[in-house]
Amino acid sequence: MMDRQKRLFVYMIPFVVLGFAFAIYLTVLHVKVFTQADFQADSSVCSIGEKANCETVAENPYSVFLFMPVSVWGILGYLFIGAGVIAGLLARSRRLPLVYLLAFVGFACCTALLLGYISITKISSICIFCFGTYFLNFSLMGLVLYGLWRDRINPFKGAVELFMWFIKHPLHLGGLGATGVGLLLAGFLWYPRYWVPATAPATDLSMATGMTEDGHPWIGSESPLVVIAEYSDFECPACARYHGQVRELVARNADTVRLVHYNYPLDKACNPMLTEPYHLAACERAKLGLCAARQGKFWQANDLMYANRNTRFSAYRLSLSLELDEAAMKACMADPKIAEHVKADVARGNELKLDETPAFFVDGVRMEGLGQIEKLIAERTRLESGVDGQDRPWIGAAKPDVTVHEYSDYQCPFCSREHRKVRRIVAQNPTRVRLVHHHFPLDQACNRLVTKPFHARACDLAKMATCASKQNAFWGANDLLFQKTNHGMTEKDLAAKLKLDEAGLTACVKDAVTAENLRNEIEEGLLLKLDSTPVFMIDGKEVPIQRIKHEIETRLAAPATAAVPAPAPAPAPAPAPAP
Repeated sequence: MMDRQKRLFVYMIPFVVLGFAFAIYLTVLHVKVFTQADFQADSSVCSIGEKANCETVAENPYSVFLFMPVSVWGILGYLFIGAGVIAGLLARSRRLPLVYLLAFVGFACCTALLLGYISITKISSICIFCFGTYFLNFSLMGLVLYGLWRDRINPFKGAVELFMWFIKHPLHLGGLGATGVGLLLAGFLWYPRYWVPATAPATDLSMATGMTEDGHPWIGSESPLVVIAEYSDFECPACARYHGQVRELVARNADTVRLVHYNYPLDKACNPMLTEPYHLAACERAKLGLCAARQGKFWQANDLMYANRNTRFSAYRLSLSLELDEAAMKACMADPKIAEHVKADVARGNELKLDETPAFFVDGVRMEGLGQIEKLIAERTRLESGVDGQDRPWIGAAKPDVTVHEYSDYQCPFCSREHRKVRRIVAQNPTRVRLVHHHFPLDQACNRLVTKPFHARACDLAKMATCASKQNAFWGANDLLFQKTNHGMTEKDLAAKLKLDEAGLTACVKDAVTAENLRNEIEEGLLLKLDSTPVFMIDGKEVPIQRIKHEIETRLAAPATAAVPAPAPAPAPAPAPAP
């Protein structure tokens, strides 16, 4: 017959095994919630409703502590509690195993109280299996306290005895400590951080954005010459790849090109053309994008979902990631108008006989690849360009009524924004307005005005643009280098993007003559008393940034005069040297 003292530990075994099983189940659930885009937990046992939903709890940042999910910490905890139960079954006396269990089970109960409080007050939803482990922890505590009471064990004296026992048995102490440290180190080094969303590819979100009259998100030009309609699916790998390329194309032509998003999810939940399961979360993601658009963050949601195609997204998780109003997101997802919007997009796509994604249209004509889109943009937005008498690059009218001189820095965000505004005016008045570019990088490497590190690559970028001009590619380089995502570009990168002679470009950038010419150009700006960027000048007079559009439009509205290209502003005379 089993010793009465051992029987108590036998009673503990089912609680430990069940707790261990619950912790494993919750870990698997946590993994699936973050790595399976179409995962749905069993509604009968885990996702009963809004207030009792394991998925909601798993999605919350509180489900992770330090570098592992809370459930994995639970697995480790039950391993050490299990070790105490086994020790109780093997030891001659249950005194020290009970004290050991009091420490670990007591800590587990305190953790259960904290997690239960967070679940109810912070997450506003409970996890049935989580609360199941809390119940098991307190049940184990009841058995431990019963044993301590039956054996009249003083916990404080028992703790001292346990400590002294470990001191006398260093191998046991070392084994327990090494196991704990080893498991923690393994978790830190090798447990995958799958809950951390992949960073969305760097894209230029400084472009204008908005909604069309029929409620479709757009990005790019406010007054476009080319409108690209994109039919896409947020779970489609090819869509993510082509979307990135088209976005880059739009960024290079942000003054003349607009991209409009239409949903065409390959998901039979909302697309009647599909009869077999395919992208099981695509319809849901389409609605999430539209709801993010209601809060002005469609393109951020767009980029995040494309970067995490295999990750499950919900209104809750997207709200956390993009700092959206969660209540508004959930209400939006339940709004029938959103589902109708997606169905209308799908119906439009089916009328166009779409059978795959992505698909791009311009004026109702389907584009066959990125090359056709680039060619069409070039044809519709082609502007004359050249260099003036001072070898400064210009774009726009060959015989302008208005000539705008721009002094700029490629790492200056305001320069990029204002440059686009003026380029847009040039594109709308290609025979009357000319824009002339002057480099004025705020970089101490070439500008003596700057005495501290500021725009650390501005001089290099200016030289790259100047050398691209030698290969008749200044404005292509200019448009690329103004994008923040390209500020780290090398000569090799620029040559690949614009199909330039890399060796020639690199040699030009490193040529001392290029550096000397740039310094001379900067000196001209200093003689004009420039101390910031951007600066725009017309007829030798500086025009405030906020008035540049008005000034150009006023001059265009004035009676026409003989069209003669305006010269660059005359620099002030250099100060005479000190006697």
